[in-house]
Amino acid sequence: MLKIKSLLIASLLFSQACSKKNLVQQSGYLASILLNDTTPCSNRQIFLPGEVNTFSSVVDAPFLAKYPCFNPKNPFQIVYVKVLPDFSDRNASIVKMDLSTGKQQTVYSQPLTITELNWNSKGEILFVDTRNQQVYSIRDDGSSLKQITNNGLYNGLPIWYHEDSLILIKEEAYRLCNYNSTGNYLDTLPGRWYPYSVDKNKVDDILVPSTSFDTNQLAVIHSNKTISYYSYTLPSRPFLYTDCAKFNPNNNEEVFFYRLAPNNGLFKYNLSTGNLISILPFCPSETLSRFSVSPDGKKIVAEAAINLKLPNGKEGSHSVLLLMNIDGSDKRIINLE
Repeated sequence: MLKIKSLLIASLLFSQACSKKNLVQQSGYLASILLNDTTPCSNRQIFLPGEVNTFSSVVDAPFLAKYPCFNPKNPFQIVYVKVLPDFSDRNASIVKMDLSTGKQQTVYSQPLTITELNWNSKGEILFVDTRNQQVYSIRDDGSSLKQITNNGLYNGLPIWYHEDSLILIKEEAYRLCNYNSTGNYLDTLPGRWYPYSVDKNKVDDILVPSTSFDTNQLAVIHSNKTISYYSYTLPSRPFLYTDCAKFNPNNNEEVFFYRLAPNNGLFKYNLSTGNLISILPFCPSETLSRFSVSPDGKKIVAEAAINLKLPNGKEGSHSVLLLMNIDGSDKRIINLE
């Protein structure tokens, strides 16, 4: 198994932008590889997520890192899903990491598929086992594994809300449903939705990043179950979607979202003023997916597909975790070795 640190330092196609002198600790966070984006996207090979990977064997690449989520009480702690490199999201583990020391702890590990982590202030983590598409919870010390749903439906995108006592789950037929922590169905929110992520703020507003597959629109379902829609202007095309959207934990009116398409990228949007700011332009050789905002509103951790060239000459797209400031600056690959 190749070590991820040497792989990342030696293998990035834009390695001229990364060097060992960039491995420095800043603002209390662990030393990591700085990406200063001096190489234009047009000069990098393109491997979009979901395309056939060119690695010929599972031993050609290290594990994949996916679905990062900050501890809502600690901006220096994350959990993420560690996936063995069979490129099928199986053989996955939930790993807790301290970003200031690099210390990692396996919270849960089984030969299964784990997706969509959500961590609450009580130390409980929600996830989906896609073998049966049911929602589970586990404490961040690895104890108290509990199955939340057993409804025979396709469930996804679970989040804690209402002071961590309720769980919102996307069910099949495009419904967003409320469950209590023991798995009892309560009710269904209004509307039919096609989200790739959902989020909530401190007043229990629910953020839905896409009202359909090809619209420039966000929606917020308020705690009284009324809906507000927010439109913005960006280049669009059929079947364009917003992959992930999150509230700023310190500002109920500020959201961040990522759109996987040319002339798009990572944006900040103010729900009150309609002001739209580009944080990171879309780059096809460095595509973001799920991300999380730190509880102090200062950092973003994101899953990203990065183009790599391995020491054996093979090339492909590899899933890593990026840590950056909230404005997109000081973007770094987290050292997961």
